[in-house]
Amino acid sequence: MKKLCEECGSEFEAKLKTQRFCKADHYRICSICSQSYYVKFSNLSSGSDCCSQVCAVAKGVRNRGNKVYELKCKECGKLFSSDNSRQVFCDDVHYRPCPICGKSVEVRDLYDLPMTCSPECNTARRLQTTMERYGRASVGCSSDESKSKRIQTSIERFGVPYVTQSEQMNRKPRY
Repeated sequence: MKKLCEECGSEFEAKLKTQRFCKADHYRICSICSQSYYVKFSNLSSGSDCCSQVCAVAKGVRNRGNKVYELKCKECGKLFSSDNSRQVFCDDVHYRPCPICGKSVEVRDLYDLPMTCSPECNTARRLQTTMERYGRASVGCSSDESKSKRIQTSIERFGVPYVTQSEQMNRKPRY
């Protein structure tokens, strides 16, 4: 059955009635860089008009960027343009005051908590947070209160100040 190739327009003998392209070499012009490139027979029906992955990515960015949104930065209040309607921060460098000493600190991730300007301020902030949450500077096993409570609990449960001194622990099989 004779058919016309949809790519080049030449007449060819189709072996299947669904065949749309001839077996000749086909070339297209890239829509991004305007270079001529060879199209494999298996890719003729894809409609691709880019010569490489790089041009295809560039084309995707170009097509997506058709609509531009005017937005207000949530951090600094400046107006900025973006092709993403959900972007909330502009691309400028932002600064916030250190929560301990008040020095200006560059913010790397605007969704993060306030950052400190130095390791000393970071330690002070951690201590401040611990005091706010627990009412004391040290939380954990190191305080005298924690040690005495741990020994008291061990005496109540096992009859000795340390669990490793109990007969129950010594009788357990070790693997």
